[in-house]
Amino acid sequence: CSRIRKGYIMRMLGYVRVSTLKQIENTSILEQTKAIKQFCKLQGYELVDIIQDSDSGGKLNRNGFTCLLNRLKTDSFDGVVSWKIDRLYRGLSSMAELFKLVEKKNKFIHTTDGVDTRQPMGNYLAKQLGLLGELESKTIAERLHSGRMSYFLETGKTGKEEKNTTGYAPFGFSWVRGELAQDESKIKKVKKLYKLYVGGWSIGTLARSLSQTEQTRYGNPFTRQGLRKTLKSRYYIGQVQYNGEVFRDHHKAVISKAIWNKANKLLKTKGYQGKRIRKGGNSNLPTI
Repeated sequence: CSRIRKGYIMRMLGYVRVSTLKQIENTSILEQTKAIKQFCKLQGYELVDIIQDSDSGGKLNRNGFTCLLNRLKTDSFDGVVSWKIDRLYRGLSSMAELFKLVEKKNKFIHTTDGVDTRQPMGNYLAKQLGLLGELESKTIAERLHSGRMSYFLETGKTGKEEKNTTGYAPFGFSWVRGELAQDESKIKKVKKLYKLYVGGWSIGTLARSLSQTEQTRYGNPFTRQGLRKTLKSRYYIGQVQYNGEVFRDHHKAVISKAIWNKANKLLKTKGYQGKRIRKGGNSNLPTI
Protein backbone atom coordinates (compact mmCIF):
# COMPACT_ATOMS: atom_id res chain seq x y z
CA CYS A 1 0.00 0.00 0.00
CA SER A 2 1.09 3.56 -0.69
CA ARG A 3 2.13 5.46 2.44
CA ILE A 4 0.69 8.98 2.40
CA ARG A 5 2.96 11.77 3.64
CA LYS A 6 1.39 14.66 5.51
CA GLY A 7 0.54 17.50 3.13
CA TYR A 8 1.32 15.38 0.07
CA ILE A 9 -1.12 15.69 -2.83
CA MET A 10 -1.50 12.37 -4.64
CA ARG A 11 -1.13 12.50 -8.39
CA MET A 12 -3.63 10.31 -10.27
CA LEU A 13 -3.91 9.07 -13.84
CA GLY A 14 -7.49 8.80 -15.10
CA TYR A 15 -8.78 6.06 -17.42
CA VAL A 16 -12.05 6.13 -19.38
CA ARG A 17 -13.40 3.58 -21.83
CA VAL A 18 -16.50 3.07 -23.95
CA SER A 19 -17.43 -0.54 -24.52
CA THR A 20 -18.40 -2.32 -27.72
CA LEU A 21 -21.45 -3.61 -25.83
CA LYS A 22 -24.43 -1.44 -24.94
CA GLN A 23 -24.46 -0.46 -21.27
CA ILE A 24 -27.42 0.24 -18.99
CA GLU A 25 -25.64 3.15 -17.34
CA ASN A 26 -24.56 6.23 -19.23
CA THR A 27 -20.91 5.36 -19.74
CA SER A 28 -19.98 7.88 -22.41
CA ILE A 29 -16.45 9.28 -22.40
CA LEU A 30 -17.80 12.70 -21.46
CA GLU A 31 -19.78 11.39 -18.46
CA GLN A 32 -16.90 9.25 -17.19
CA THR A 33 -14.46 12.15 -17.52
CA LYS A 34 -16.80 14.48 -15.65
CA ALA A 35 -17.26 11.93 -12.84
CA ILE A 36 -13.49 11.35 -12.51
CA LYS A 37 -12.72 15.08 -12.33
CA GLN A 38 -15.36 15.62 -9.64
CA PHE A 39 -14.15 12.58 -7.69
CA CYS A 40 -10.51 13.73 -7.76
CA LYS A 41 -11.56 17.16 -6.53
CA LEU A 42 -13.48 15.65 -3.61
CA GLN A 43 -10.61 13.30 -2.73
CA GLY A 44 -7.98 16.02 -2.95
CA TYR A 45 -6.17 14.28 -5.82
CA GLU A 46 -4.27 16.01 -8.61
CA LEU A 47 -5.49 14.59 -11.92
CA VAL A 48 -2.41 14.61 -14.17
CA ASP A 49 -3.98 13.12 -17.30
CA ILE A 50 -6.86 10.99 -18.63
CA ILE A 51 -6.35 8.07 -21.01
CA GLN A 52 -9.21 7.31 -23.38
CA ASP A 53 -10.04 3.88 -24.80
CA SER A 54 -12.73 2.50 -27.10
CA ASP A 55 -12.68 -1.28 -27.16
CA SER A 56 -13.95 -4.30 -25.28
CA GLY A 57 -12.72 -4.54 -21.70
CA GLY A 58 -11.93 -8.21 -22.23
CA LYS A 59 -9.15 -7.46 -24.71
CA LEU A 60 -5.57 -7.10 -23.50
CA ASN A 61 -4.21 -5.30 -26.58
CA ARG A 62 -6.40 -2.21 -26.36
CA ASN A 63 -4.52 0.93 -27.38
CA GLY A 64 -5.52 2.91 -24.31
CA PHE A 65 -4.92 0.00 -21.94
CA THR A 66 -1.46 -0.58 -23.43
CA CYS A 67 -0.71 3.12 -22.87
CA LEU A 68 -1.89 2.78 -19.27
CA LEU A 69 0.41 -0.20 -18.65
CA ASN A 70 3.37 1.65 -20.12
CA ARG A 71 2.75 4.71 -17.99
CA LEU A 72 2.38 2.59 -14.87
CA LYS A 73 6.04 1.67 -15.29
CA THR A 74 6.98 5.26 -14.41
CA ASP A 75 6.84 6.91 -10.98
CA SER A 76 5.33 10.22 -12.09
CA PHE A 77 1.95 9.48 -10.48
CA ASP A 78 0.58 7.54 -7.52
CA GLY A 79 -2.45 5.68 -8.80
CA VAL A 80 -5.19 5.14 -11.35
CA VAL A 81 -8.71 6.47 -11.03
CA SER A 82 -11.59 5.10 -13.09
CA TRP A 83 -15.37 5.41 -13.16
CA LYS A 84 -15.82 1.71 -12.31
CA ILE A 85 -13.60 -1.36 -12.26
CA ASP A 86 -15.27 -2.74 -15.41
CA ARG A 87 -13.98 0.27 -17.34
CA LEU A 88 -10.43 -0.92 -16.61
CA TYR A 89 -10.96 -4.60 -17.33
CA ARG A 90 -13.60 -7.27 -17.93
CA GLY A 91 -11.27 -10.25 -18.25
CA LEU A 92 -8.76 -12.18 -16.21
CA SER A 93 -5.77 -11.58 -18.50
CA SER A 94 -6.10 -7.78 -18.48
CA MET A 95 -6.81 -7.78 -14.72
CA ALA A 96 -3.71 -9.88 -13.99
CA GLU A 97 -1.48 -7.68 -16.17
CA LEU A 98 -2.76 -4.49 -14.55
CA PHE A 99 -2.44 -5.71 -10.96
CA LYS A 100 1.04 -7.08 -11.58
CA LEU A 101 2.26 -3.58 -12.44
CA VAL A 102 0.14 -1.77 -9.86
CA GLU A 103 1.55 -3.89 -7.03
CA LYS A 104 5.10 -3.94 -8.38
CA LYS A 105 5.21 -0.14 -8.68
CA ASN A 106 3.48 0.42 -5.32
CA LYS A 107 0.54 2.22 -6.89
CA PHE A 108 -3.19 1.78 -6.34
CA ILE A 109 -6.58 1.87 -8.07
CA HIS A 110 -9.46 4.02 -6.89
CA THR A 111 -12.88 4.09 -8.59
CA THR A 112 -15.60 6.72 -8.30
CA ASP A 113 -17.97 4.12 -6.79
CA GLY A 114 -15.62 3.54 -3.84
CA VAL A 115 -13.31 0.63 -4.69
CA ASP A 116 -9.86 1.45 -3.23
CA THR A 117 -7.14 -1.18 -3.61
CA ARG A 118 -5.11 0.35 -0.75
CA GLN A 119 -7.64 -1.28 1.56
CA PRO A 120 -7.66 -5.11 1.89
CA MET A 121 -11.38 -5.31 1.21
CA GLY A 122 -11.11 -2.94 -1.75
CA ASN A 123 -8.25 -4.96 -3.22
CA TYR A 124 -10.26 -8.16 -2.80
CA LEU A 125 -13.38 -6.60 -4.30
CA ALA A 126 -11.51 -5.25 -7.36
CA LYS A 127 -10.25 -8.76 -8.17
CA GLN A 128 -13.62 -10.39 -7.56
CA LEU A 129 -15.27 -7.88 -9.90
CA GLY A 130 -12.73 -8.91 -12.53
CA LEU A 131 -13.81 -12.54 -12.17
CA LEU A 132 -17.46 -11.54 -12.43
CA GLY A 133 -16.71 -9.43 -15.52
CA GLU A 134 -15.09 -12.42 -17.21
CA LEU A 135 -18.13 -14.58 -16.43
CA GLU A 136 -20.55 -11.90 -17.62
CA SER A 137 -18.67 -11.40 -20.92
CA LYS A 138 -18.75 -15.14 -21.64
CA THR A 139 -22.46 -15.33 -20.75
CA ILE A 140 -23.29 -12.44 -23.09
CA ALA A 141 -21.26 -14.02 -25.92
CA GLU A 142 -23.07 -17.34 -25.47
CA ARG A 143 -26.47 -15.64 -25.50
CA LEU A 144 -25.61 -13.70 -28.66
CA HIS A 145 -24.38 -16.87 -30.37
CA SER A 146 -27.51 -18.77 -29.34
CA GLY A 147 -29.79 -15.96 -30.52
CA ARG A 148 -28.06 -15.63 -33.89
CA MET A 149 -28.18 -19.38 -34.47
CA SER A 150 -31.90 -19.54 -33.59
CA TYR A 151 -32.64 -16.65 -35.93
CA PHE A 152 -30.63 -18.27 -38.72
CA LEU A 153 -32.32 -21.65 -38.29
CA GLU A 154 -35.77 -20.06 -38.35
CA THR A 155 -35.27 -17.65 -41.24
CA GLY A 156 -32.10 -18.62 -43.11
CA LYS A 157 -30.91 -15.04 -42.56
CA THR A 158 -27.80 -13.97 -40.69
CA GLY A 159 -29.04 -10.71 -39.26
CA LYS A 160 -26.02 -8.93 -40.77
CA GLU A 161 -25.87 -6.19 -43.39
CA GLU A 162 -23.21 -7.60 -45.73
CA LYS A 163 -21.42 -10.56 -44.25
CA ASN A 164 -22.12 -13.49 -41.96
CA THR A 165 -19.94 -14.65 -39.09
CA THR A 166 -17.65 -16.61 -41.41
CA GLY A 167 -16.97 -13.83 -43.91
CA TYR A 168 -18.32 -12.32 -47.11
CA ALA A 169 -20.38 -14.27 -49.61
CA PRO A 170 -18.48 -15.33 -52.77
CA PHE A 171 -18.62 -13.80 -56.25
CA GLY A 172 -22.23 -13.64 -57.48
CA PHE A 173 -23.76 -13.60 -53.98
CA SER A 174 -24.15 -10.95 -51.29
CA TRP A 175 -25.79 -10.58 -47.89
CA VAL A 176 -28.40 -7.80 -48.02
CA ARG A 177 -29.97 -6.96 -44.64
CA GLY A 178 -29.11 -10.47 -43.51
CA GLU A 179 -30.67 -12.22 -46.52
CA LEU A 180 -28.68 -13.94 -49.27
CA ALA A 181 -29.11 -12.29 -52.68
CA GLN A 182 -27.90 -13.30 -56.17
CA ASP A 183 -26.54 -11.21 -59.02
CA GLU A 184 -27.83 -13.13 -62.04
CA SER A 185 -25.29 -11.68 -64.47
CA LYS A 186 -22.42 -12.76 -62.22
CA ILE A 187 -23.97 -16.17 -61.55
CA LYS A 188 -23.95 -16.77 -65.33
CA LYS A 189 -20.21 -16.08 -65.29
CA VAL A 190 -19.77 -18.45 -62.34
CA LYS A 191 -21.44 -21.23 -64.34
CA LYS A 192 -19.14 -20.47 -67.27
CA LEU A 193 -16.11 -20.56 -64.97
CA TYR A 194 -16.91 -24.05 -63.71
CA LYS A 195 -17.61 -25.28 -67.25
CA LEU A 196 -14.31 -23.90 -68.56
CA TYR A 197 -12.30 -25.17 -65.59
CA VAL A 198 -13.56 -28.75 -65.74
CA GLY A 199 -13.13 -28.46 -69.52
CA GLY A 200 -9.39 -28.05 -69.07
CA TRP A 201 -8.62 -24.34 -68.74
CA SER A 202 -6.11 -23.25 -66.08
CA ILE A 203 -6.98 -21.19 -63.00
CA GLY A 204 -4.52 -18.45 -63.99
CA THR A 205 -6.01 -18.07 -67.46
CA LEU A 206 -9.56 -17.98 -66.12
CA ALA A 207 -8.59 -15.38 -63.50
CA ARG A 208 -7.16 -13.15 -66.25
CA SER A 209 -10.25 -13.68 -68.37
CA LEU A 210 -12.70 -12.86 -65.59
CA SER A 211 -10.67 -9.76 -64.69
CA GLN A 212 -11.34 -8.36 -68.17
CA THR A 213 -14.93 -7.56 -67.11
CA GLU A 214 -15.13 -8.06 -63.35
CA GLN A 215 -13.28 -7.07 -60.17
CA THR A 216 -13.16 -8.42 -56.65
CA ARG A 217 -15.23 -6.67 -53.97
CA TYR A 218 -12.10 -4.66 -53.16
CA GLY A 219 -11.77 -3.40 -56.73
CA ASN A 220 -8.80 -5.61 -57.63
CA PRO A 221 -8.24 -8.09 -60.47
CA PHE A 222 -8.90 -11.75 -59.68
CA THR A 223 -5.87 -13.83 -58.74
CA ARG A 224 -5.29 -17.55 -59.06
CA GLN A 225 -5.51 -17.97 -55.31
CA GLY A 226 -8.70 -15.93 -55.12
CA LEU A 227 -10.36 -17.84 -57.94
CA ARG A 228 -9.41 -21.18 -56.38
CA LYS A 229 -11.16 -20.05 -53.19
CA THR A 230 -14.19 -19.00 -55.24
CA LEU A 231 -14.49 -22.39 -56.95
CA LYS A 232 -14.26 -24.12 -53.57
CA SER A 233 -17.22 -22.20 -52.16
CA ARG A 234 -20.19 -24.30 -51.10
CA TYR A 235 -22.56 -21.40 -51.72
CA TYR A 236 -22.78 -22.49 -55.37
CA ILE A 237 -24.27 -25.87 -54.41
CA GLY A 238 -26.82 -24.33 -52.03
CA GLN A 239 -24.86 -24.70 -48.81
CA VAL A 240 -23.89 -22.06 -46.26
CA GLN A 241 -21.35 -22.27 -43.44
CA TYR A 242 -22.52 -20.33 -40.40
CA ASN A 243 -20.87 -20.27 -36.97
CA GLY A 244 -18.75 -23.27 -37.88
CA GLU A 245 -21.64 -25.43 -39.12
CA VAL A 246 -22.51 -26.32 -42.72
CA PHE A 247 -26.20 -25.98 -43.58
CA ARG A 248 -27.32 -27.89 -46.67
CA ASP A 249 -30.16 -26.80 -48.97
CA HIS A 250 -30.07 -23.26 -47.58
CA HIS A 251 -30.86 -21.84 -51.02
CA LYS A 252 -31.22 -23.06 -54.60
CA ALA A 253 -27.96 -24.39 -56.02
CA VAL A 254 -26.55 -22.65 -59.10
CA ILE A 255 -23.97 -25.37 -59.86
CA SER A 256 -24.70 -29.11 -59.88
CA LYS A 257 -22.91 -31.18 -57.25
CA ALA A 258 -21.42 -33.31 -60.02
CA ILE A 259 -19.70 -30.30 -61.65
CA TRP A 260 -18.70 -28.83 -58.27
CA ASN A 261 -17.21 -32.14 -57.11
CA LYS A 262 -15.30 -32.53 -60.39
CA ALA A 263 -13.89 -29.00 -60.17
CA ASN A 264 -12.83 -29.46 -56.55
CA LYS A 265 -11.22 -32.79 -57.34
CA LEU A 266 -9.10 -31.03 -59.98
CA LEU A 267 -8.25 -28.29 -57.49
CA LYS A 268 -6.82 -30.95 -55.18
CA THR A 269 -4.87 -32.67 -57.95
CA LYS A 270 -1.18 -31.95 -57.41
CA GLY A 271 0.55 -30.64 -60.51
CA TYR A 272 -2.65 -30.07 -62.52
CA GLN A 273 -2.13 -27.08 -64.81
CA GLY A 274 -4.81 -26.96 -67.48
CA LYS A 275 -4.70 -25.02 -70.75
CA ARG A 276 -2.91 -21.72 -70.42
CA ILE A 277 -2.61 -18.57 -72.53
CA ARG A 278 0.72 -16.76 -72.35
CA LYS A 279 0.76 -13.22 -70.98
CA GLY A 280 0.01 -10.70 -73.67
CA GLY A 281 -2.27 -13.09 -75.50
CA ASN A 282 -5.49 -11.66 -74.10
CA SER A 283 -7.21 -11.85 -77.47
CA ASN A 284 -7.13 -15.63 -77.18
CA LEU A 285 -8.58 -15.76 -73.66
CA PRO A 286 -11.82 -17.72 -73.24
CA THR A 287 -14.92 -15.53 -72.95
CA ILE A 288 -16.58 -15.45 -69.55
